[in-house]
Amino acid sequence: MERLVTPIDHLKKPLEIGPLKLRNRFGMSSISRNRSDGTYPNDLNGEYFYQRALGGAGFICAGGALIEPQGTPMRETPQINTHEHMLAWKKVVDKVHTVPGSVFFCQLWHCGRMTYKDAKIQRDYGKPTVAPSAVQARMGIAPDNDGVYDLEPGLDKGYSVPTAIEDPKTVVEQFRRSAIFAKAAGFDGVELHGANGYLVAQFLDDCANIRTDAYGGSVENRARFCLECIDALIDVWGPHRVGIKLSPAVGRGDLGMFPVERQIEQFTYLVKELDKRPLAYINLVRYLEWMDLEVDGKMRGPVHPVWATYRHLIKNAKVFLNGAISLVEAEELLKDNTGDVIVFGRPWLVNPDFANAAMVGKEKEILFDYNFDYFAQYPPGNQAKGYIDYPFITSNYRAPQLAAGKL
Repeated sequence: MERLVTPIDHLKKPLEIGPLKLRNRFGMSSISRNRSDGTYPNDLNGEYFYQRALGGAGFICAGGALIEPQGTPMRETPQINTHEHMLAWKKVVDKVHTVPGSVFFCQLWHCGRMTYKDAKIQRDYGKPTVAPSAVQARMGIAPDNDGVYDLEPGLDKGYSVPTAIEDPKTVVEQFRRSAIFAKAAGFDGVELHGANGYLVAQFLDDCANIRTDAYGGSVENRARFCLECIDALIDVWGPHRVGIKLSPAVGRGDLGMFPVERQIEQFTYLVKELDKRPLAYINLVRYLEWMDLEVDGKMRGPVHPVWATYRHLIKNAKVFLNGAISLVEAEELLKDNTGDVIVFGRPWLVNPDFANAAMVGKEKEILFDYNFDYFAQYPPGNQAKGYIDYPFITSNYRAPQLAAGKL
């Protein structure tokens, strides 16, 4: 990521999104870090998000929170589907909200066919992995995931063949239930995970969705599930409290329709329909090769310029931009009104006060690299290492757990 050579002006500006007041345009992306207690968020998670709020983030998205038990390859991933999960999340939210100015959303996530029926959590759940249709996803090679996820023994032979969802409305209601729990936990809003090959994206794509009912076949039918989920979330939260994340050009999950014009037609329809609803934002993730999937020796994604293709379609919702954006580029994207908020991911992993450091001119001290070994940690590893132990650039703050010598 290039070093900033001009002052930050636009990233510093506050932004109102309906009832929400962001203190600046620095967003923090939802990134699974695999540090929960089984499926329950814990004090370490609270400290992690608290540090980023303390470090100046204007918007934070906690994610992903699963809406039901699923055999995801990312173990120690939190859920938000029971009263007990809600109470655990409430402790995290309450800690973040002790810092004035950070808007805190919960990303609601269903993996769909990107799961393993033999994973312990799936076996304990007693229900099959599900997807729009009984079509298995090819795993391929994900360039940025080398050595990140520690799969359970026996789960290295590929994703399971899923069971087709009999009635998609039952899953819509699962999203509604989790939205209710997120609201009870005190979050400021929710984000529907519609990106990176997971369930919502699977319904949009005829590589994964071969249904012949009202949820498959046509462009309109393939968008139905996503739109029904959004409508359910808005019904719970009201206007300007619901966002959605989309990655139209990424081939994760073995998705992507060709010729690419078919992909563009699908997402053009979807974005237009989404913008008719009182959303807080639409988060557009641009194509990045290291986020794609290599299958049969070639990259899987339907590559096209995401922002240039869809940004002009959005007239009402705020536009969040995501995808390895430098500080210099962020300023330009805000200046020319391509986006309203810039969502950063990796810089936040190793710089708890990334926003504050950038805003006070300490760009040269910001780290833009991190150790993959610390991306995901599973017991009995040191969960704090590479998670809450990175130093602040603009203050002497240290996590209480570290200061007390407990970790």
